[in-house]
Order: sequence, then structure tokens, then C-alpha cells
Amino acid sequence: MKLYRPHIRDRQLAQIADRQLQLAMEGYDRCVRAVQEAAAQAPPKADDPGHPAPLGPDDRITDADAAVALLNLHKTSAAMKFMAALDCSQPQLRDTLLQGALHCAEQAFETSRYLNRNADRQMPAMKEGTPEHLSGEMNPMNLWRQNAIAFHGHSIRKRE
Repeated sequence: MKLYRPHIRDRQLAQIADRQLQLAMEGYDRCVRAVQEAAAQAPPKADDPGHPAPLGPDDRITDADAAVALLNLHKTSAAMKFMAALDCSQPQLRDTLLQGALHCAEQAFETSRYLNRNADRQMPAMKEGTPEHLSGEMNPMNLWRQNAIAFHGHSIRKRE
């Protein structure tokens, strides 16, 4: 997020990015505290790989570029936090990871809405009536009838 922030010109996207960066930092800090609390020993030493030099503003990166990068960052972070939670046996850390995944999902949705309103990218949406159609198709009795028709070659009628 810090990489793209200097390139953002749109005030609304800048506010979104600033707020999301703050939330990401707070979430990271919560996760670190949970790991430290779960560990019975002192936290391991962290090797400092060095910090790359910050990049200067580049006019080729647009607000849409930055928003798409933020969206992908949040989607990836949500997936990774959720996968880590699935492998976590410590309840407090697991809950922290799950909460972080939910926050990332909300931030991804916020960024998608921004892109939908302000960029040439539209959020995917279902056709009108699709949820009702799917709920009818996924009804266990409807699936059973469809399978019975396919297997037996005739319809099963309800008893009246």
C-alpha cells in the first residue's frame, strides 16, 4: 500500500488507501501480539533483510492502477490469513487470523466498489434473479428429483 500511495491523485481513493494502511498495520500488530502471547518462550530474533529504497512518484501509475493493486493485496491477504487460520491450533491466534481475513475481505469489497464507481473496471455481479434461481436449483428435494429423473428416466411425483 505504501508503494502505491504516492501515486494516488484521487482524494477518495487516497482516504481509502490511508485508512486501509492504518488498519493493516493495526491488524499486523494484533497478530504479532497474539503470536507473542501464544509463545511460551521469547519471540524469535528477526533477521533484517534490509529495506529497499522508496520509489519516487511515477506518472505512469494511475489511480486505477493503485486501486487494482490494493484490491489484489487485500484479496491475497484474506486468502493467506484464512489458510493460516485453518492450520492454527491455538484458539486466540486462530481467531485473530480469521478476524484479519474478514477485515481484508471488507477492504477488498470497499476497493472494488471504488473501482466500480471511479474506474473502467466493473465489479462482477449476478444477473437479476440468479440468487432465486440458484436457491431453487440447490434445494435438496429438487436435486433429488433431478437425479431420480436422470437415473430412472421418469419423474417422481409428490404424494397428495
